[in-house]
Amino acid sequence: MSIQRRTLLRLAGAAPAALALPALHAETWPSQAFKLHIGYSTGGAADIVARTLAVRLEKLLGQPVVFEYRPGAGGAIAAAYVARQPADGYQLYLADTGSMAIIPNLRSVAYDPVRDFTPLGYVGASGLVLLVNNDVPATDVPSLVKLLKDKPEAYAYSSSGIGSPHQLAGELFKQLTGTQIRHVPYRGAAPAMNDLMAGQVQVAFATIAPALPLIQAGRMRAIAVTSAKRSSSLKNIPTIAEQGVGGYEATPWFAMVAPPQLPAAIAQRLQQAMAQTIADPEVVATLERYGVEDAGAQTPAWLVERIRADHAKWGQVIKTAGIKMEG
Repeated sequence: MSIQRRTLLRLAGAAPAALALPALHAETWPSQAFKLHIGYSTGGAADIVARTLAVRLEKLLGQPVVFEYRPGAGGAIAAAYVARQPADGYQLYLADTGSMAIIPNLRSVAYDPVRDFTPLGYVGASGLVLLVNNDVPATDVPSLVKLLKDKPEAYAYSSSGIGSPHQLAGELFKQLTGTQIRHVPYRGAAPAMNDLMAGQVQVAFATIAPALPLIQAGRMRAIAVTSAKRSSSLKNIPTIAEQGVGGYEATPWFAMVAPPQLPAAIAQRLQQAMAQTIADPEVVATLERYGVEDAGAQTPAWLVERIRADHAKWGQVIKTAGIKMEG
């Protein structure tokens, strides 16, 4: 449904907290369900984050949020689809580091991470944890680095797949520490964790949420987190940078975006709804339980700059490591 220009101009001057648009002829915007596109399968971190946000967004916008799963290519399939959708405000995409900053450096994609989306809001960051098998005689980063340097290529680390943020965290670690460690990609966190516990691989870079119960049960040892600051879920575990690897930071994030050229009034309305959603204490608490922190700490403009910066950063890591995506 098109919105008349005079209505858009009137809405552009509305108070930031206002969430109701005036009637447009016989109906208002929004007048139908929103579609929230997710680039991964059900049950994963993206799905959990999307569902947490949707509950609050439905209340603020007065319309249901329907989930559309388009898994594959590290989220790039869903991103490309949303980039081509009408700019009517009903198509949303839960973007992440993979689809916006990593995959475009690994393969040709049918979208530009900045030009082809309207930023609606930064959601938060989901730190990773550096794990070792219990039989590995390393209790911190310096002792792990010594092991890797004493026996080059004798150790292997697992990730959730080629081109995943987990692999990029591992490759950045190798580059900044001058170590060698073989990469073993898995199809998801569960098999990677199983093989770490069994000793098939000795090291892993893993998302905190699925690893946390296994750490607490003593099934594997956490020696560092990859984020710039300590995780509230693992308060006693120092960062990699704290342990002497200067400049190290690998923090996958989530954000909400829409197709390009979204009308200003609709974009403002959605940005306001997102800001209120990720400032809601209940939403923040739920996200933190799943390892997503710093919710709502940044603006849409900051998000654009973060995408640009991470695209450049991970592009250089990929080039140095010589990573090639299969298929």
